[in-house]
Amino acid sequence: MNIRSISWVIVAAITFGLGSAAAKADEKESYSAAIDHFVFDFAIPTYANFQASTEKLDQLVESLCATSTPAALNSVKVAFRNTVLSWSVAEVIRFGPVREKNRIERIFFWPDTRSRVQKSVNAQLGATHENLIAPTTLLSGRTVAIQGLPALEVLLFRGDSDRLAMEGGDATRCAFAKAISNNLVNISREIFVAWHSPDAFQETIRTAGPDNPRFRSDAEVIQEILKSGAEMTELISAVKLRPALGDTAKKSKPKRAAFWRSGLTLENIQANISGLVALQEKSRLSDLLPEAERGYARNLLFDARQVENTLTKLIDEKKPWKEQVTETNSRTLLLYLLNPLGGVKDILSIYYPEILGLQLGFNSLDGD
Repeated sequence: MNIRSISWVIVAAITFGLGSAAAKADEKESYSAAIDHFVFDFAIPTYANFQASTEKLDQLVESLCATSTPAALNSVKVAFRNTVLSWSVAEVIRFGPVREKNRIERIFFWPDTRSRVQKSVNAQLGATHENLIAPTTLLSGRTVAIQGLPALEVLLFRGDSDRLAMEGGDATRCAFAKAISNNLVNISREIFVAWHSPDAFQETIRTAGPDNPRFRSDAEVIQEILKSGAEMTELISAVKLRPALGDTAKKSKPKRAAFWRSGLTLENIQANISGLVALQEKSRLSDLLPEAERGYARNLLFDARQVENTLTKLIDEKKPWKEQVTETNSRTLLLYLLNPLGGVKDILSIYYPEILGLQLGFNSLDGD
């Protein structure tokens, strides 16, 4: 090789090295921007909304305990629905403070295949006087089955819930409901503060690096965000829908669904999907993709809209959930949901990572 050839090799190597360094810098900058958008435009507002809804619910439960009337009970049920929907959006965030101190289970102990919630609620209502829960009782040390939304749903929506609206009320049930609503306020505040405070989890997620005990790089944070969305779609398909639908209408088990007592099963899933769309758009995840690959982001939104539109049709039917899982037309729509949900999951768990060179690894729904 002559001197001129060697010179060209050296120049090419230097140019390639500079180009690679610039590409890595651009990648880090785009990842950092997406993380900031996720934190400030999605996570913090989402948890702020959840906290606000729990506080309103807590106030109305207190009013119900003070003035037991059908109107007061109805107001609590409306506030319960709003809290479920705000949680359903937040449910999309499957990592971070919500995973610490069993918070996700304390808010939403589900699936509950052994009916632990109902059994625990019944046991508490039948407890001796000295073991009864007072409105100010801290539930953090009690079983997670009585701490959150499913237990409160049992108190508010099962057949004997009208006792809360009777003249004189039901002091035992109301005190129990108040302890749960207060517990939800405390948990939601803890999560919000952890995301909102610059020196808490917000710092952890925004300062990835060799000295960070949780995230070694911004790429790991992006992996966690994508995995969170993919896990949510799998949770909807594999846990919220399939077990309730069963292999056939005769084998359906509608009570395996989340929030079946309150009639919020479909609205819960619809808010989950709205949360997924918001995560995608607010975090500007499509900006991470090369221009030629951004069709995947559009496909994700298309599939998500298909799910949302189908759920709207089902909700507009105003049929009891137990009928919808067996009645032919409704069941067909419910089964159809699995197709676009699969599309959303594939984009988040396969195509995004493949294009970005990421490895999602296992999620909390994977077996050993």
